[in-house]
Amino acid sequence: MGYGQSDVYEELKKTYDQLREESKEDSSLVVAKKMNAWALRVETDSSLRYAVSLRYVGNSFIGLSQNDSSLFYWNKSLEALKKQQRSESVDAVSGLNILGNFLKDMTDYKSAEPYYK
Repeated sequence: MGYGQSDVYEELKKTYDQLREESKEDSSLVVAKKMNAWALRVETDSSLRYAVSLRYVGNSFIGLSQNDSSLFYWNKSLEALKKQQRSESVDAVSGLNILGNFLKDMTDYKSAEPYYK
């Protein structure tokens, strides 16, 4: 039984979540990039799934200790949400929290503070 277009992203998301739970960061990165490519191709860069999938790519990079790549994708996700006029959404707040927590964990409290505000 095949999946409809909208089911593809959800199946990829389930796989991504499972891989992250199992700490298989290399594999979760591959799946997150597939989610991002699918969202861009099928729903365009104005979709919520596109913006959120960028955050998932960043999350996988952090698990691989590639902090610069994580920061790049997390910020790109927030930029996409802002462009989509979703700056006040739960997804944007979650992204801001991730960035704040990351910077706090790096003991960069001054930089972390604006993300919490």
